[in-house]
Amino acid sequence: MLPSASWLQRSREKHWKSSQVKVIAAILAVIGIALILWPTSPAPSPSSVPQGQSLSMPGYDSAALEKDLSRVLSRISGVGLVQVKLTLESEGTKVYATNERVETRQTQEKDQNGTTRNITEQSSDRQLVLSNNSPVLEESKAPEVVGVLVIAEGAFDPAVQESLSQAVTGLLGIPASRVTVLPMERGGGIE
Repeated sequence: MLPSASWLQRSREKHWKSSQVKVIAAILAVIGIALILWPTSPAPSPSSVPQGQSLSMPGYDSAALEKDLSRVLSRISGVGLVQVKLTLESEGTKVYATNERVETRQTQEKDQNGTTRNITEQSSDRQLVLSNNSPVLEESKAPEVVGVLVIAEGAFDPAVQESLSQAVTGLLGIPASRVTVLPMERGGGIE
């Protein structure tokens, strides 16, 4: 029996050493992958990107859009000088790409009476997707125009008012109910 006991002992040691090597190799592989994926510069702080992954566009220039609209509308026949004012619902948003991982674990327990109890645990993790250490922009939404006021010298003529209204609704893609066209005070000029 002694030869078989020593054989069993050698077999166990050999198996133990090979499983240790596998575990160490797996740990080193995980560490290597983590080092490759580790960002070289800090990611944006959570305070800079709200949990809903939306940021406002503070650089949006409504005054430039008003000026462009005024310039385009003033070229319509009979309009004359034009002043445009926009009302925006928001400043617009940017939506950034995220990686979301949802993990669900279900456990079923039976007590001594045979009663079965099901337990479901769910956890989720959401991280910003980065490319060259910058968040990946998924969607950019322009501010919504909720109202436009057009003041024009030639708006005393109902046909000019209609032309201005149609031009604004066509350019901005908003309904006519959001556009008001009024005649400019004579000699009023643009402020």
